Amino acid sequence: MKRSPRRWRRWLLVIGTAVLLVLGAAFVTLRTQLDGPGLASKIASALNKRMRGRIEVGAVEWPTSALETVATGGWIPVRIHDVKVWDDCVLSADVPKGDPDQLRIGDPNEDCTPDDRPDPDPASKRKPRKLLVSVPLLTAEIDIHALMFGHHDFVFRNVWLHGGEALLEQTREPYPLHAYDRTIVSIVTAFYPRMKAGFRAGIYADKPPPIFDLHDIHVEHLNVTLHLGPYSKDAGIGFAVTARLEDVNAGTSTATTPADGDNYLHMDPTDPLIAKFYVRLALAAAHGRIRIQDEGPRTAFHIPAAGETWGAHREARYDVGLAQIELHRLAQMPRAGAKDRIASSLELELDAHTLP
Repeated sequence: MKRSPRRWRRWLLVIGTAVLLVLGAAFVTLRTQLDGPGLASKIASALNKRMRGRIEVGAVEWPTSALETVATGGWIPVRIHDVKVWDDCVLSADVPKGDPDQLRIGDPNEDCTPDDRPDPDPASKRKPRKLLVSVPLLTAEIDIHALMFGHHDFVFRNVWLHGGEALLEQTREPYPLHAYDRTIVSIVTAFYPRMKAGFRAGIYADKPPPIFDLHDIHVEHLNVTLHLGPYSKDAGIGFAVTARLEDVNAGTSTATTPADGDNYLHMDPTDPLIAKFYVRLALAAAHGRIRIQDEGPRTAFHIPAAGETWGAHREARYDVGLAQIELHRLAQMPRAGAKDRIASSLELELDAHTLP
């Protein structure tokens, strides 16, 4: 029986409508689940399952025009809102010297409390988790296929940090390679994997964590707090040097310090024997303060809240005001031509004017 042209057109219309409905539903699902708070939650959950610290992301936005790039590969512009990173609560609290396993492997889902929301129960044994980064807006371009496939690496370029707070604090190295490998910066250990007993490459068995590769980093109006050279005190902790730099800029028209190449950060913890950390940075700050032999309770060393005086409830041997701060070079990079790709030295070139 021969079908009439009208019936064929009707079937084509039904099929076309069904295809459009399926594509529309797929597009809506893609934009709702892989954009905004939904995508932010998925990224934070995936990272928090592996890392020692914790990360929180408010929303991740990307343009609809980048759908073709998702399929073909390439760089996609993203806007990331309300990024917060906390350290490992085991490292920010007292750990018995006779129990090193608690420091190294601990429970990744341990019931910790952020330092800005402490447990109201005075008898609580919940350990503090110190806030390290709080940035209201981060814009960048991301290598989408590096994130989607393989180890789900985070490769960014043209990174802009728009305001916020950052804390750089020395703490104990949870996975020392030798007797003198004792300290590390907590923002690095926050992204360390929580090691589990077993074997992989002779030591640990687990999925390798993602690589973080940030090229061409720009910073505008960021406040930076530094805690360097920690030592123990009977009723708290001390740091050889602490500093507070306000209105920090890097790679912007307001930064007077020229960058040595682009500002760059690379963290590669995939090797269970040696986690690689490279950084190259140049920046400028309008003013700041530096304190020598700064001592006090552990809870007093944190990013100051709005309206809080930095250094309150602490005692320092020296307290010096600074202005016109220019960090020409901060670099921890492998030496050119060296066979060993481990960065074993730190370069620092800084100019600043003290205030009377």
